[in-house]
Amino acid sequence: MRLTLASLFIATGIILSGCQDPEVTARPVIPSVKFEEVGATSGSRIRQISGVLESSNRSELSFQVSGQVEQVLANLGDRVTQGQVLATLSTKDYQLTLSSRQAKLRNARANLSEKQEDFNRKNSLLKKGFTSATVVDQARAALESARAEVDVARSDLRNAELNMTRTTLKAPFDGKISRREVEPFAEISAGQMLFEIQGENSLKARVLVPETLIREVSYGQPVDVEFPTLPDTKQKGVVSEVGFQVATGNAFPVRIDLLQANDKLLPGMTAKVSFLFGENQSDTPVYLIPLSAIDIRSTTSDKGRANRDDNDPVPIFVFNPESSTVERRFVKTRDIRHNKLEVVEGLNAGEKVIIAGVAFLQDGQKVQLWQP
Repeated sequence: MRLTLASLFIATGIILSGCQDPEVTARPVIPSVKFEEVGATSGSRIRQISGVLESSNRSELSFQVSGQVEQVLANLGDRVTQGQVLATLSTKDYQLTLSSRQAKLRNARANLSEKQEDFNRKNSLLKKGFTSATVVDQARAALESARAEVDVARSDLRNAELNMTRTTLKAPFDGKISRREVEPFAEISAGQMLFEIQGENSLKARVLVPETLIREVSYGQPVDVEFPTLPDTKQKGVVSEVGFQVATGNAFPVRIDLLQANDKLLPGMTAKVSFLFGENQSDTPVYLIPLSAIDIRSTTSDKGRANRDDNDPVPIFVFNPESSTVERRFVKTRDIRHNKLEVVEGLNAGEKVIIAGVAFLQDGQKVQLWQP
């Protein structure tokens, strides 16, 4: 009888285990999601763009005449003052030309004096009836020709005198010699670059602004300028030039005038220019979300959102606390700040944005917030 009861209990356990509902054991798994609660920040934003310092006054110097270099009086790196002689040419040939032009002018003036006397004499004879009008007309024409010769000789002499002065090369302003491409006794041609001079009293910072920001840069806009090699130096500046043609890639050249002089600053140094953008939109709330919050999966099935461009809204997932589900939502973005995306439309302060694993989520999926 004991064997029969034992066998009965074993059989009953087997039957009960075989009849258990499979849904009771296979409970659905609700994924935990990492989130970030967003808060509004200022609508204005600061963008720092690196550039280089350059002199406001920069000039390549050359002789206006050709010849042999006689003296070079400035070296690379020298500080020079306005009017200081930098180099001279041999004046031997130009002196000979000057002497020749002076003699030509003397001869022309002497000839003019003779023609004037001849005309006066013949004109007087004409009044007394001792000569003809034709003779007087010929004397008048010779006189006019002599006057023209004097004018030409005088002009040639001025050019010779000017070329003599051009054998001396002077600094056009105070500055520093940044290049020297000449040596004594070298034969040079007119217009050949010999020196480059850069002014030291006024500097500009040149930066390349991306096309996404160039429309927000305007003439006279105030900026802050810092220098990596001089961490304690900070300058105020204003935008003085805004380029309207791409210089490199998709960036436009912008130049900034520094408002203060500083002997520590030199052309060629790296400058970091801080632009404040969106200051006139400070009342507009801006939300920062990590780039990982963007659902980068294809959006072809989302109401024809294929072939998107940079201005289209981007999809993210937002937690719905009422249903404990995630909502796939398109938000409008503006720029990237501190490796986070600026959202200007589609979010509210306090909402929870899913920031990890968005590629495995579906709209309306039930989730639970991950708590560390």
